[in-house]
Amino acid sequence: MAKRDPNKFRIKANPDFYVTISQHGRDGYDKNAVWHYVFWYDGKRHRGSTGKLDHAEATTVAVAEAEKIRDSKPQSTGGFTLKQAINASLRQRWPIEHSAAEAGDTVGSESYMDAKGRLNAWASFTCEDTTLGGLEFDAFTHLVQRYIDKRKADGMKGRTIKNDQLVISNFFTSMMKLKTEDGKKVFPQLVHNPAAHNLLTMPEAETRKLPSLGNEERKALIKAARKSELWPVIVLCLGAGFRPKGACLSSWSKFDLEQGVFTVTEKGEERHVPLSDWTWKELKAWTASHPPADASQTVWPYHHDTAHDVLDKLRKAHGLSARTTLQALRRTADTLLYAAGVNPQEAARIMGHTVQTAERRYVAFQAVDRAKVQALNIEVDEKKGRTPHKTPHRK
Repeated sequence: MAKRDPNKFRIKANPDFYVTISQHGRDGYDKNAVWHYVFWYDGKRHRGSTGKLDHAEATTVAVAEAEKIRDSKPQSTGGFTLKQAINASLRQRWPIEHSAAEAGDTVGSESYMDAKGRLNAWASFTCEDTTLGGLEFDAFTHLVQRYIDKRKADGMKGRTIKNDQLVISNFFTSMMKLKTEDGKKVFPQLVHNPAAHNLLTMPEAETRKLPSLGNEERKALIKAARKSELWPVIVLCLGAGFRPKGACLSSWSKFDLEQGVFTVTEKGEERHVPLSDWTWKELKAWTASHPPADASQTVWPYHHDTAHDVLDKLRKAHGLSARTTLQALRRTADTLLYAAGVNPQEAARIMGHTVQTAERRYVAFQAVDRAKVQALNIEVDEKKGRTPHKTPHRK
């Protein structure tokens, strides 16, 4: 059992907080100096002198000061608690979705639900009744850092904590824009974003590029899955680079199988995707043998999460590679586009992400055909009609 710090005391609150006392003089620790106290509460740092040399007497004074602050009625200068501010932010960014959520309706926006969940988790840890109006800039950063430290202590991965920080940063961006009816800023102390990455101590968020499927892995999957009800989802992920959820939720009405084009809406953006000959042929064959009941029927008529479960059963039943996942099929599609010579900008448009994202997370650069690089002509030998590839020997 860890030894209790005799100079640190828990104060009951929601959540609990600690007050620490210490002796320090002009040059640091001084056993002859009076004791001082320091603690954070409701986003503010409180400190002062106990005026006492005796440890027990100093403890009594420090605890009394902390309890006095805890029991005092908070003054809401800005008129917002943290919970109210989060609701204002969600309403500002997702007015339709937030109104539906407040009415108790189901909300289909994944980005809204993700932001709401992360912000409410932060508020629950911080104390959602924390008043924000009188807080100084550094206090806001402290509230965020405390939560990041807590998430790290809970064993959360760097990427997860990075996503928490991004959501909270977007929350503060909306708070910086918030104005009263007479046009004044609600939080004038927010001259910068207090949740900016450079103001926080963040864990490393490693981005590991996962492998694409090789030729034999793809052949084995196609043989095992062609007669499965999951086949059209696999075709869209592997042949057109769809995100698994996007493939599952796409309605057949979005396909133009006469022109070989599909309209996809992912992450709030609509884009037109040309289908490869293989994808086009497979989808036409599937819809001919499995005609949709109506135009609104989705490619996967069940909850999108179950598609992963079905592929997992296929993988085990046919001894497929453990790397065979729906997301791996999307990575493979991006790699195949590069290998086919599609320029990176066009490949990114088809996939619905940026070139930088493709290079960082998706594309295996074995896809770059070395023969194409070697065939690049820079200087032509006019006599022989070919590019010289050897450096002449000096005599």
